[in-house]
Amino acid sequence: MAAHDEGPLNRNEVSGAEVGGDLYQSQNLTVINRLPAVRKPPVPRGLPAPSSMYVNRVGEKRQMTTWTTSSDARSPVVLLSGRPGVGASSLAVEWGHHHDQDYPDGTLYADLRRERAEGGTAISAVLAQFLDSCGCDDVPPEFSARLQLFRTVTNKKRMLVVLDHVEHEAEVRTLRPASVRSAVVATCLHRGDYVTGQRDLPLKPMDLDAARLLVAKLLEPHEIEMSPEVDELIELCERVPKLLELAVGRMRRDANVTAADVTAWLHGELRAGGASILDIVAGDAYESLSTEAKRVYRVLGFHPGSDSGPHPGPDVAKDAILDLASSVDTDGPNVITELVDRHLLEPHTHGRYRLAYLMQAHARAQSRGIDGEGAERRVLALWTNWYVDHAQAADHAFIRDRNRVFAPRPQSTASFPDDKEAMAWLDAERYNLLALQRRLYELGEFLPVMQLGETMWVLYVGARYLEDWLQSSRLARDASIASAHRAGELRFRAFLARALMENAVNAPEPGRMFAEAERELDEAWAVSGATGIEIDLRASSMEFKGRLRSLEHRYREAIECHRVARDMFAEQAVAADASAAQRRANRRGVALQNQFIGVCWILLGEYEAAVKSLREAEAMLVDTDHYRDVAKIRIGIGEALRLNGDPAAAYEVLTQAVAALEGKTWGRVESDALWQLALVAEERDLPEVELQCLNRLRERYSAIQHPRLSEVDERLTRLSAG
Repeated sequence: MAAHDEGPLNRNEVSGAEVGGDLYQSQNLTVINRLPAVRKPPVPRGLPAPSSMYVNRVGEKRQMTTWTTSSDARSPVVLLSGRPGVGASSLAVEWGHHHDQDYPDGTLYADLRRERAEGGTAISAVLAQFLDSCGCDDVPPEFSARLQLFRTVTNKKRMLVVLDHVEHEAEVRTLRPASVRSAVVATCLHRGDYVTGQRDLPLKPMDLDAARLLVAKLLEPHEIEMSPEVDELIELCERVPKLLELAVGRMRRDANVTAADVTAWLHGELRAGGASILDIVAGDAYESLSTEAKRVYRVLGFHPGSDSGPHPGPDVAKDAILDLASSVDTDGPNVITELVDRHLLEPHTHGRYRLAYLMQAHARAQSRGIDGEGAERRVLALWTNWYVDHAQAADHAFIRDRNRVFAPRPQSTASFPDDKEAMAWLDAERYNLLALQRRLYELGEFLPVMQLGETMWVLYVGARYLEDWLQSSRLARDASIASAHRAGELRFRAFLARALMENAVNAPEPGRMFAEAERELDEAWAVSGATGIEIDLRASSMEFKGRLRSLEHRYREAIECHRVARDMFAEQAVAADASAAQRRANRRGVALQNQFIGVCWILLGEYEAAVKSLREAEAMLVDTDHYRDVAKIRIGIGEALRLNGDPAAAYEVLTQAVAALEGKTWGRVESDALWQLALVAEERDLPEVELQCLNRLRERYSAIQHPRLSEVDERLTRLSAG
C-alpha cells in the first residue's frame, strides 16, 4: 500500500489509471486500518470554579444530598431560590464540585442569563454546548434532533446538570437529562413551578454563625476574636457575602484595623448620606488599588459582555485582561492578582475571570467620574480593537482562502496556531462578540459591527447557534445599510439569507423564512450592480440563491445559479489586478460551485455529469490545504461512481477520502465517507472492509441515534449470518 498526501500522480495497478493524493490498491483490505481510531467520549466537567471564600450552608447542602441520593430519588430536580447576592449560584456550584464524583458520567453547567436575547432563551444553543461537551461531533441543526440526541446521550448515565438563573419551565424540562439516575440543580430569583416533583430550597441570607465563619476565613492566617463589633459589622453588610468580603478588606490590608474601627467608619459614611453600603465598601476597595489596577478595573467596567437583565458581570479571558493592561501601560499579572485579592475580580472557568457580581456598575461610575465624558466610547474602542483583531485572526486561521470585504487591521498581532484553536476561541467568546456587536450598533459604531459579522460566519456556519446567527446577521446588515456600505450590504443580506435558510429547519412555518431569504437575496442582487462592488461578492449572493433552490428541491434551477456564480468566480480568479490571496479564494469559489453542481446532478440521477463536475472541483483543490473540502468532494465522486455502476473506481476514491479524514474531528463527513465505502465494499464483495465500516458507523450512529442506525444493524446481522 502506498500513500501520498499531495505528491505526483501514481499508477493504480488494478485499473491502470493515474491518480493523485492518497493511493490505496483495491486488493489490499488493510486500507480500513487507516480509519480514525475510536475516540472515547470525554467526561464533561463544566462547572465554574468554586468560590475560595465559600462557607457553611451545611444544612442546605445536607438537604440537597438527601434529596438527590434517597432511594426514591428518580431524576431529582432541586430548585434554589433567593434574592440577588444570597448565594444560590455559589451553593449550586460548591455542592456540585463536592459531589462531582457521585456523577461519574459528568457535570454540565449553563448560565441561562447569557442565553437570553430579545425576550427568549436560546435553549437550542445550550443543547449544542452540552452535546459538544459530551463529545458529539455531529450536532444537528434542528432543535428537535438536538433534544432527541441529548436524551440519547444522557440515557442510562449518571450526570449532574446545574442550570443557573432559570425563568421558565421549558428551560428545566428541556435541559433535564433522560436518565433517572441523573440530577438537576437549578437556581432562580423567585420560586416557581418548573417540573413535577421538584424540591424547593428557598435561601435566606447567611445566618450569624455562617457570617462569622466567613469573616474568620477572610482574615486568615490572622485570627480574630468574635465580638459584638464583628456581629455589628456583619449586620451592617446585611449578611451579604460580597459586601462582607469588601468591608473586611480594611482589616486584611492593615492588621491594626479592628472590627470596631470598620463599623465606626461605616456608620460615619452612612451618616454622611448619599451612598449605599455597596458604594462605600466597593469604593474603599477601589481606593486601595494601585494606579495601574484602578485603570484596568475601570476598563473592565465597560467590557461589553453583559447581557440584559440581572447579569453576572463580564466573563473575560485572562489574555484579554493582560493585553488590555499592556495597552494602558500596566503590569498585567500583578494587576489581576491585586483585583482578585480585593474581591473585585473573581476566577471563573479555566483561564477566565468575571468582574465580581454587583461591581460592574461601580466600575463604570468610577470611569465616568475619573475619565470624564466619553469614557465608555474610549474604553469600548480598546475592547473593540482586541476582539475584532482576534476574531479576524480566528477567521483567517479557519479558512485562509475566503473572499472578505473587511481586511484585518495592519497593526494587529493576533494569531492562532490552527483552526481548532481558532474555533475554540470563537466558541468561548461568542457571548462577548455578539454583545459587543449589539452595543456598537446602539452607539452607531457601524464598521466594527460589520467586521465582527463577517468574522463570526465561521462560527455560525456550523449551524450550532442558529438564533445568534440571525441576530448577528441582522445587526451587520442594518449597520451596512445605515452606513451606506454597499459591499457590506450585499455581503450581509446574503449572510442573513443563509441564516434564515438554516433557521427554517426549526421554524413552525419554514416557508416564511425561505420567502424572507428570497427577498434578502433579491435585494443583495440589486445592490450588486452598484459601482465598486467586486464580482466575487456578486457571485457569493448567486451561490446562496443556488443553495436556496436546492433546499426547495429545484435542482436544475440551483445548477443554473451555481453556474452563474462559478463563471463570476472564474473571471476573478484570473483577474490581473487580483492579489494572490484573492485568486486562491476565487479558485476555491469555482471549485465549490462545481461541487454544488455535482451534488445537484446526483440528486437528479445524472451520475456521469455529477462525476465530471466533482472531478473538476477535486482537481482545483487537491493541492491546497482545504482537506475537508477535498474529502467531501471525493465522497460525492464515490457516491456518483457507485450509482453509475463503477464500484472499483468508487472504492479507490473513497479510500482516499477516508485517509484524508484520519486524525480529524469532522464527524459528519467521516460518517458519510464510511457509509459510502461500506456500500461499495458490499458491491465488490469485500466483507471485511464492509464489516469494519459498519461497526465504526454503528458506534457513531448509536451515540446520536442516527436514522440510519437500524439499516446499519440490519447489514451487520446479515454479514454475521453469512
